[in-house]
Amino acid sequence: MLMLLLYGSFALLFVLYVMRALLMAGYDNLNLKHIQRNNNSVMRAWVQKMLQLKPITQMKLNPRSIDHKIHVRFQKKATLYYYGIWACLFSILFLAAKIYLDAF
Repeated sequence: MLMLLLYGSFALLFVLYVMRALLMAGYDNLNLKHIQRNNNSVMRAWVQKMLQLKPITQMKLNPRSIDHKIHVRFQKKATLYYYGIWACLFSILFLAAKIYLDAF
């Protein structure tokens, strides 16, 4: 049962991480909409943010010169994903420790 919870926590961590990276890349693309960019710019920004571990290390989105309501909406979603990622990391830590201690 604990192993199933651990695997579920890993899956939830991966989903939240991918969703937050996608939200961050979309927010940056929304801010830079006036600049002519090719179609791969969002995908490139998403991969770059995932590899740089931005969804874990950057708590707040960088405020840009767009509508304040949009910024607040994106910031609330990003904060929810951020706390979810860290809750998953701590649950993985405690579940792994419990499984390790139960092995002996």
